[in-house]
Amino acid sequence: MEKDQAYYESLDKRSKEYKDWVASQKENDEVRDDVSEIDTTNPFNEGVSYEAFLEKVTDEVSVDELLNKAGLSKIEIEWIKEELNQYKTQ
Repeated sequence: MEKDQAYYESLDKRSKEYKDWVASQKENDEVRDDVSEIDTTNPFNEGVSYEAFLEKVTDEVSVDELLNKAGLSKIEIEWIKEELNQYKTQ
């Protein structure tokens, strides 16, 4: 049985299990904050998924514009564009 939030909130606040749960929630919040700060306009940035990068592509901003602004080499641009095309056809 998986323990849910209600279970942990019902525990004695002094118990080790409760304190461990609170600490893990704080760590999860920190990880979420770190992820939300990732610059997803460059698909080569650590932690950027193709999906997150493609969300930055709009009617006003093309893939080419984003890749050129990222300062990528011609070879990197060609490679990532091929990867993105394969990703979109999956």
